Amino acid sequence: MKKGYFAAAVFLMLTTAPGFAGCSNSVDPPEYSYTNSEPIAAERYAPELAEGIAIDGEKEAAYGNPVHRLYHNNDPQQERYLDSYLYYGAQGLYCFVEVTDNCVYFEESRALYYNSSVELFFQSAETLSISKTTCQYRISCMGTFSKLSGVKSIGGYYSGYFDGLCAAKVNGMLNTNTCEGFDIECFIPWYELGVETPAEAEILFNIAYNRVTNADSGNRTRRRTALSNAFQGTPGTWVRTERAESGSAVGLESDGAFFGLLDGTYRTNWVFDTSQDNGTASAKTVITKAISHATAFAKDSPLSESQTAYFELTMKNIGGPVSSLPKAGLMAYFASNRVTLYTKGPGTEGADVRCGIVQRDDSNGSWNWDDAVYTDTAGENYTQEIKLAVYRNGKNLYFFVDDALYYTTDAERAAQAVYNEPLVIHDFTEYDTCYFGIYSASATAEFENYFILKDDAADAKFAQLLA
Repeated sequence: MKKGYFAAAVFLMLTTAPGFAGCSNSVDPPEYSYTNSEPIAAERYAPELAEGIAIDGEKEAAYGNPVHRLYHNNDPQQERYLDSYLYYGAQGLYCFVEVTDNCVYFEESRALYYNSSVELFFQSAETLSISKTTCQYRISCMGTFSKLSGVKSIGGYYSGYFDGLCAAKVNGMLNTNTCEGFDIECFIPWYELGVETPAEAEILFNIAYNRVTNADSGNRTRRRTALSNAFQGTPGTWVRTERAESGSAVGLESDGAFFGLLDGTYRTNWVFDTSQDNGTASAKTVITKAISHATAFAKDSPLSESQTAYFELTMKNIGGPVSSLPKAGLMAYFASNRVTLYTKGPGTEGADVRCGIVQRDDSNGSWNWDDAVYTDTAGENYTQEIKLAVYRNGKNLYFFVDDALYYTTDAERAAQAVYNEPLVIHDFTEYDTCYFGIYSASATAEFENYFILKDDAADAKFAQLLA
């Protein structure tokens, strides 16, 4: 369990030397009968680790293979990356992070995260909510650290204390651009993570990397790279891991024939079950748990802005907690924005049944639900089954619901759409690469009959729908 941590000491100094300023040499000093109590000793966590793994910044063979690789700037072409390893021990969870980077810098007067450092997040998969058993470890290349615990009410973290150990080792010359990187190692006992049966546990893991290129004491700049498509307050978007027979952890990725890892860094969240996504006509993908943000990427998305493309899917059985207003649909993902054609669920009558378009806010920091556009679909129950599609041609997007044009950015075509005003999409031009996928906001759903057409085939499909 979390513990409060403090140390107190009481100091009393009495100066009696003759000539001391403010004292008369002719006045005898008073006598004091007060005796200081012993200082309260700082609590030290010193477990007797018996796994054959020492927390010293050296990687033991027991760690096995990495559960995830994080590239700097989420660019797989980079030669700078982090490999993360976990080991499920008898007493607790071990983590090792191997940073490959030519720049390693540290200046002790700066905040920890303005030095070369990593941020590590751990939580049991038994719950998908941030709580006091969510542990965040910030550790610098020189082994300085801070510990933070989760706060469920705000989905954030506060500075606190939990039992644990950490160490770091620089590989090469510190404060140069000729280094090889640094290693981070830590240990957290199971009770701090709320795990009672380690053999059956699954751990959710998240990581971020702070890269700096100088040791100037006044410098407050860094390049922070976080795990793609993951959020600190949404553990369901983290990497899910389980224990292998050897004790080392295995990363559980959602990866099917159609949906999965895209372009080396865009991850499909593990709440998508792709076990039936087998590339056949009967392929199926299911959102198994309703979390606030869940994304799946189509592997065959166009990687060139010059391509025209058409993406279609059939969505069924939208569910989720009514209090969270669950929504799900298809997504056109751009570097500075994301545009989603969604259906609101669960299936209720009247104005609560709707289709709409939502995009990100101007900073691309969160979804702008306040300015979402939608059409009332009273009498329809689109939460049980609906066909959604999008066609992209240069600077224009066209969204279809059950083969009817509902929304478009094309001012000339907008009069043909159910929502007969052109969409205004920010930070979107004909030069932006587009990735297709699925987005869910607190919803569960099933997806079938999905496919992508490109170039001439996409153009022909679009013409057919508007004929």
